[in-house]
Amino acid sequence: MRAIIRGRRPAGWLMALAVPCIGLAGGPARAQCSGQVSSTAAGATITQAGCISTSAADTSGILSSGAGTTIINAGTIDTTGQNSPGIQSSGDNAAITNTGTITTLGRSGHGVRSDGADAVIVNRGTIVTRGQNGPALRSGGARATLTNAGVIATSGIGAHGIRSEADGDTITNSGTMTVSGNGVRAFNAQATIRNSGTIVVTEAQYRGVWASGAGNVIENTGSITTAGGLGHGIWLEGAGGSILNAGSILAQGADAAGLYVSGSGTGVVNRGSVVAGAQGILVEAPGVTILNLGSIAPGAGRAGIEVRGAGGVVALTNAQGGATPLSYSGALPAAYRVVVRSVSDFGRLSASNATGSMAFGVEEGSALSVARYRDVLTGVPAAALANEETRFEAGRHAWMLTAGATADSWDLLAWLRGPDAANTRAALQASAGAVRGVLAQRAAVTIDALELDCAAFDQSGACVSVGLRGTPGGAGEGAALVTAAFRLAPDWRLGAVLDQPFAAGSQGGVTPRNTAPMVGAFLVHQRSAEAVGLTLRAAVAYRQGELRITRPQLPETEPGTGRARASSIAFGLEAAYGLPVAEGWIAQPHLGLRHSDSRRQGYAEGAAENVEYPIRHAAFGLRATTATAGLRLRGAVSPRLSVMAGAGAEYDLRAEADRAEGGSDIAGLESYSVDPGRHGNRLRAVGSAGLRHAVAANQAVMAQLSLRQPMAGNDAAASVTLRYAIGF
Repeated sequence: MRAIIRGRRPAGWLMALAVPCIGLAGGPARAQCSGQVSSTAAGATITQAGCISTSAADTSGILSSGAGTTIINAGTIDTTGQNSPGIQSSGDNAAITNTGTITTLGRSGHGVRSDGADAVIVNRGTIVTRGQNGPALRSGGARATLTNAGVIATSGIGAHGIRSEADGDTITNSGTMTVSGNGVRAFNAQATIRNSGTIVVTEAQYRGVWASGAGNVIENTGSITTAGGLGHGIWLEGAGGSILNAGSILAQGADAAGLYVSGSGTGVVNRGSVVAGAQGILVEAPGVTILNLGSIAPGAGRAGIEVRGAGGVVALTNAQGGATPLSYSGALPAAYRVVVRSVSDFGRLSASNATGSMAFGVEEGSALSVARYRDVLTGVPAAALANEETRFEAGRHAWMLTAGATADSWDLLAWLRGPDAANTRAALQASAGAVRGVLAQRAAVTIDALELDCAAFDQSGACVSVGLRGTPGGAGEGAALVTAAFRLAPDWRLGAVLDQPFAAGSQGGVTPRNTAPMVGAFLVHQRSAEAVGLTLRAAVAYRQGELRITRPQLPETEPGTGRARASSIAFGLEAAYGLPVAEGWIAQPHLGLRHSDSRRQGYAEGAAENVEYPIRHAAFGLRATTATAGLRLRGAVSPRLSVMAGAGAEYDLRAEADRAEGGSDIAGLESYSVDPGRHGNRLRAVGSAGLRHAVAANQAVMAQLSLRQPMAGNDAAASVTLRYAIGF
């Protein structure tokens, strides 16, 4: 067993020691233990993997005074004398690691003591001290880092687990400390103390963590247990510090507080559990803020939070409620905010001996519902409240603090301030899909009008036809048709179309209203009356009207309704060439180019008894430039009856479909932009079939069915016309 020292070698110092070990008094001696190992060299490295034992006073196991010393103990160190630490270093920048076992017996027999600045002390082994005032880890220099990731046990009077005496130290316990003094005692300022392990204090009058200086930060995510009177879980004295408890604190003494705050301006956050024999949190300093998202259970007859003396809480936020509300005694917080997680899970504050006044509020992010949250406050007289019976708003809800069922009790009453933003967005998307479908259907009707014609001329070169059009489907309509044409020359005719809807259906809450007549015009060059040879055609059609649009009413939404102008325009060019294929039969291939635009103008929904938050909608539409091709077949099946059939395809050279956009005063839906989600068809099939019966040489009755795959959606747009034409 050897202790090895590396570094600059002062004259007369041993580089390696191997001497018999003297056992502890009353215990068996260990063979081959060395005495004290020491070094004064700067930058020395002391590695101890064997056994060190000392018994004289003021004789540590390992002693170092040089700056930058590295000390590693992987063996055992026993000291029995007074003022005899297991490891002692006085130089700056010391790095001390224990992975072995250190045991001290004498008064002030520290496990590890460092007095230099910027020391790093780590225990991953076991440190046992049995003497009075014998802390396991002690630092006297500024900015030290003290870490226990192993086991610490002390049994002497006032023997702390970790003791810190200079500013800026960082203290971490992730191991186990069972101590007869304070778990951590920091006399300094600007210290950071973190416990993620276990601290158990076995004697009365001592605390789990006790920090005195200004600006100290204490975080507990592990467990702290104290045993006796005044054995507070955490005691923070210095001003401007903070405490976070996200673990568990059990202060078992009759006069022991879970958290004791005597530093002004301290911030306290409890996300864990505090169980105390006395107060859960005792406040004796002004300017304290408290956030309680966990549980605080005081001793019998005591308060979860007690403010006394010069203490004062400027802000308290609380989520603890149910059958065990947070109890409070003393001067009321200047501002109190309740956390509401659900209708059955919300903060409740039960006050006693209340003095002063406070303003009540609901914590931002609370999940308010339409409900009466009973007894959010009890024991608070009306004179102590600054804002009872005052209406406030929180997201989609409004709320007020209103008198409860018993004296000095108060309920939180919440009601819906506005519709649900997510469900309203879903309703807007469904409504926009329905509007897009109606616009696509109206575009199809306008496009069909480009093919209307009148060619039953007589001596005056005029033709007039009247008839009916029916468009089945959700937003289908019936209309009266009038078509007129005038022959400009034997192979040229000019015509006009008038289409007046008189009945319309509804689709997805979209209903056409007050529809004006569709008007159109056409110019045709036709080489022969039988359509043999070249035929050229140019046509335009336009319609406008109004759509009444009502959004679907999903849960917690409003059935917003409004009216918007809607228009459709289409114009096209077509070239066809008629080829005789049999006696009385013509095949007519054709090519064309067309542009269509169908849109709904912007509008604002109207306010109503059941609509408090009408929505504003921007203009929205469909546009396409389309190439067409197909084949028509015409022929006579009897002297007076002829038939027609056609099939073809359309391809959008350019297609645009707007997103539905707009805005509202609904919280979370100040603006919206949704994709209506209806399938766009860039390549579409078309077909038609018809009959023509010649009543006379200048009169005919015609019936035709047209099928057209729409620009948006999957349902085919159909149109049926029945017309009577007469020539003059």
